[in-house]
Formats: sequence, C-alpha cells, structure tokens
Amino acid sequence: MYCEVHHEGIESRAQTQELVELLHIYTMIAPDTGVPAKSAIGSAVFERMKPFLMVLEPMENGEYRYLHYGSAIAAVAGFDMTGRCTSDFNNPIGALFRDIYEQVAGLQRPVYTISRAVKASHVHTWERLILPVRQEDGQIGFIVYNRPREFQNDFLRAVLDLVFDGIFALRGIRNDAGILVDAVIVAANPAAAAMPAAARATVPRRAPGAARRCRHAAVLQSATRSASLLRWLRTAPRSPAVHSC
Repeated sequence: MYCEVHHEGIESRAQTQELVELLHIYTMIAPDTGVPAKSAIGSAVFERMKPFLMVLEPMENGEYRYLHYGSAIAAVAGFDMTGRCTSDFNNPIGALFRDIYEQVAGLQRPVYTISRAVKASHVHTWERLILPVRQEDGQIGFIVYNRPREFQNDFLRAVLDLVFDGIFALRGIRNDAGILVDAVIVAANPAAAAMPAAARATVPRRAPGAARRCRHAAVLQSATRSASLLRWLRTAPRSPAVHSC
C-alpha cells in the first residue's frame, strides 16, 4: 500500500492550510522535551477543527482505539470508527497506521503522512498530521488531522487534461425495446473540445428519421453542451476514446 511518512518539511508538503495552522499551535504549546498534554490543544481549536480530527488512545493489546472520528472524515469515508480500533480495519491500513502510531510515540514529535485511500472509493489520497499528546493517565495518545488530499475525479481530470487524444464520456439512451439509439455527451476533455469546428461539414446526412453516423471530429460544438449523438456508441471510430457511463 502506498504511503509516504515525513518527519521534516511538513509545512511545505501539506496541502491544507488548517493542517499547517494546527502544526503551528502544537509547536507553540509543546515543551522543549516530551509532548504536550492533550488538553493544551484547547477546546476552541478542537471544536473548530473537529470534523477533520481523530483522537486515539493506546490499548493494552497494542492496538489503538478511536475516541473521536470527525464527522467530515466519516462522511467522505462512508463509515464512522468512533469506539472502534485499528484492528477493525479488514485491510492493510489498520496494521500500517498502528505501526506509524508506534513510531510517532517513540519519536515524540509530529509526523505527516500521505497515503492511498483504500475504502473511500472516490478519494485518491489522504493527508494526515499525527500529533502525539500526553493523556491524563500519562500514556501517549494522538490527535490526528485527516483530510482528503486528492479526489479520484480530480486525479482523473488531471490525466485526461494531459492526454492528446480526444476523450468523451457518454450516457447511452435506449428505446422501449432496450436498443441503444442515442447518446448524450456528459464530459469531454480539452483535446476533444479543441477539434476543428469545420469538420462538422464532413458529417454525412441521411433521410429524415434515419440514424445519422457521427464521426469523431463532428462533436466539437456539441461536447460542451451535451448535444445528442445518434448511434455514436455503435459507430464511433477508435479515436477519440469513448467511455459509456
């Protein structure tokens, strides 16, 4: 599983300004040696950031329990880990972060991670700031700022924007018999939108009521306004690439 772990240069690597702000607050309250008390973070800061915060405590079996799992994290991830522990993840991420928490406890300093999302299907990567804090019982727990760094759609859009081939995403339209008779463009990358408008004149026409064969160059003007493409999914040439939604 892809995961970057950084002890230095956190500010320059972080994407979220609130994460950097929390790091600054932590740095100011941290003693010269050891870690600050959990209560030193301050209730006002915690309340403002808590949708993206996780609070963990160590367990006797070496795992960590989530005392708080931010509502924004839960909404994006699709589940709430409050009251559960790292071993409840039925994938490698539980063991991975258990090991990272152990490292942070030993280092007694903030650690920043970028990891590939496993369960949140529309998230590409998460960024986390893991802060060791001293609990009332003297053990080291953690306050973790956790937020999506990249979404799958953003990652895909970046890739599509860079390729030279025109690519369209189409939604098929079927008649009462279930036969594909039409399609609507729902997305087009810049290469597709840049096709010469003059090419529309090359599209052959048929008698009224008959299906019209659409050549890839003819969809320039329709790409950005979801125009209808008759029988496109059946007759489209190999370029541009076609994805049927």
